Amino acid sequence: MLNNEFEPNDDWLNANPLVMESSPAPDGFSADGDVNDVSDQADTYSFSRRMGRNFRFKLCSFGQRTCNEYGEIDTITAYIDVLDSNGNVIVSSQAAPGNLIETRIQAGLTYYVRVVAGDTMGATVSYHLTANEFE
Repeated sequence: MLNNEFEPNDDWLNANPLVMESSPAPDGFSADGDVNDVSDQADTYSFSRRMGRNFRFKLCSFGQRTCNEYGEIDTITAYIDVLDSNGNVIVSSQAAPGNLIETRIQAGLTYYVRVVAGDTMGATVSYHLTANEFE
């Protein structure tokens, strides 16, 4: 099931809950949304897992159900943060070579993934966010 973002979801306290998918591949989720460095600077989503897992997050161009290994949106334009249950950033693609990050998700805790507008020069950036478990 594809998740779509809805406002307000600019911070972890107002995050959109994500519905996990389990078919056809490992458990994960996807979401479509838009960010803009002037009018909509961030979109935040919440999720949790019953069992601890490694997760891979990737930011792709809107309309792409698959994209290259490191994501397709330049981290200067938009990037991903993963936040812990207290809203602290634990990993960010802002300092990564591409819009792909990996981290361990602990069982029973709520996590947040945030798509942040970088320098969009006032233009709206449409994205497709994906996350999947991996071994």
